[in-house]
Amino acid sequence: MSNKIAFGFSHTYGIGVQPDEAWPALLGAVNCGKPGCSTDYIARICEEQIVEHKSTIAYFFWPDWTRFERNDEQFMPAIHPHMYKDRTDKWLHDNREDKIVKIENICSKHDVLMVSMYIEDLYGILDHCDRWPLGTDRSHFGPQWHKWLSDIFQVKQSFKEYEKTR
Repeated sequence: MSNKIAFGFSHTYGIGVQPDEAWPALLGAVNCGKPGCSTDYIARICEEQIVEHKSTIAYFFWPDWTRFERNDEQFMPAIHPHMYKDRTDKWLHDNREDKIVKIENICSKHDVLMVSMYIEDLYGILDHCDRWPLGTDRSHFGPQWHKWLSDIFQVKQSFKEYEKTR
């Protein structure tokens, strides 16, 4: 059983690559990724998963701010405006950030090192996102990209561990 756990959307789940090629597997983490999920979903399941797997490190690859749950298991990507007429961009941003704060508190409560990033964080590190290698489904990223992402998570983890000692 791993003491590491990973949360996120389809890129975490590993669509377009073999399970052992997805970035959580490369980090030796239990993969709790779910295609199409939102931070609402992650906030709803993460504490139970962290406790169940006795996790000491949790990786989070945050879903897009436009995703939210209308109710459990009903993902509402806001790219479909007719589905969220009652939600503003501000509400969507605030909702994601509120859930991230909730998740930070859960990690703190269980003394879990939280290592997280947004896909936007990669733009300044991995140039030319239009040329990132694609996976077998041609819309998600391939094994090389997952390797890059796992390497970036390892660097971020190393820095977080260093911060804790200071």
